Amino acid sequence: MQTPVRVTHAEYIQARADFLRAKCIAWPGRRGLSCAECDREIYMAAATIEVHEANMANCYPTGATFDAAVPWCPHCEPEPAERGCVHG
Repeated sequence: MQTPVRVTHAEYIQARADFLRAKCIAWPGRRGLSCAECDREIYMAAATIEVHEANMANCYPTGATFDAAVPWCPHCEPEPAERGCVHG
């Protein structure tokens, strides 16, 4: 999964849930999650997400941010960006 950019907060939450449901496996006796495609460990990347105004055509920060853990497989995808944004 990649850090959210130009999506609503609800879309980001849904995309994260979809990723965890489709791409991750929790094996009994194993700590953490494994990738459903390659069976390697799923990492959590720390990201700062800026909250932008929903009614603006481009990214317009409100000053609000929140920290998020972005799940990703280091074998199957590139590392998520350290910063992203949600609109709304």
